Amino acid sequence: MDKKIILLLTGIVLSVLNSQTLLNRLRVPVTIQSSIAFGYDSNFLRLSEKEMNESNPAELGISSTFDSPVVKPGVKFLYSPFLWEGHTTKLTASVNYSAYTQSLQKNYNISQLSLAIKLKPYSWIKTGYRMIPQYYLRKYRDRDVSLTDYKECNFSSDKLFVSFSHPLPFLSKGWFQTTLEQTTEFYNSLFTEFDLIKLTMSGDVNFRIWKKKKIKISLSHTSADNISYKTSLPSTNVDRSYVADKLKISFSGKVKKIALLQSIGISQSIEQRYYDLVSTHYSLDNWKNYIDGRTNIWMDWKQYFNLNIRTRCQYRWRDADSNIAGDFEWIEDIKSYQKIEFWVEFDYDFTWEGLY
Repeated sequence: MDKKIILLLTGIVLSVLNSQTLLNRLRVPVTIQSSIAFGYDSNFLRLSEKEMNESNPAELGISSTFDSPVVKPGVKFLYSPFLWEGHTTKLTASVNYSAYTQSLQKNYNISQLSLAIKLKPYSWIKTGYRMIPQYYLRKYRDRDVSLTDYKECNFSSDKLFVSFSHPLPFLSKGWFQTTLEQTTEFYNSLFTEFDLIKLTMSGDVNFRIWKKKKIKISLSHTSADNISYKTSLPSTNVDRSYVADKLKISFSGKVKKIALLQSIGISQSIEQRYYDLVSTHYSLDNWKNYIDGRTNIWMDWKQYFNLNIRTRCQYRWRDADSNIAGDFEWIEDIKSYQKIEFWVEFDYDFTWEGLY
């Protein structure tokens, strides 16, 4: 009996010690990154030149002009408990908000949560979730109700993703990453014919060409399923599913000869999106094709009192095309657009030790 009591007490003591060890592993500092960005968007509704010349801004749900200043505050929490010996764990949570002075409806927020585990140098596995509760596009004609009246169009978006990275055996300090994403886009009740579930597979290759110069090449393929096709509404007689392929090349490097400048980078992406537009209503061979391009240039400046400063310029454009003999030849006039954005971004990191 005495031996049983001793064994029981020993088990209890070991459990308490193990629990205490686990608690100690969880008691680590939390890094908090606060940020704010001030920007300008020349075409925040992504309107075509024809729409800008012929549309009444009030019909589209904006005050007076098609450009807008933008303010983007955000906060990010980084937590790295010691869960496994020899493996780094990173738990990240972030919230960002975008405010447009020309349209309150355009304001939106993005929340994201991710977990990353380092397996070895340049090798990570990561999973996460991103949510946009409501993203306002603009006012469109609801063709199920009227061909003249404009109605507000917005959607909610959820994304789940998992990625894996691994060093490249033939490149020193080079690695590749593959990512699988599933994104849902559910529109408000007047525009449910556009509901989508998207599956994206992407691959990135990262490597250095000089000591402090980096290149990243990304390829992705997306298949989007229009889940509301052939439901009850007349507007769902067109299948809005599509496939898309995207190429992106980024270059960044440290700067030594300019005292205030720390680094500079540039990226260029090109994406082709193709809609077959199968229909139960139209008999012609309808299709449409989008070519989207985006150019980014950014500069990171020297830190002051742990304050990071970045300036950034972005140019975006879209060229839309369709079957000239089909039923959607009008898209060239209202789906093509171009815009430019300017940004000044500030972020500040500090440590919270409240878990000790």
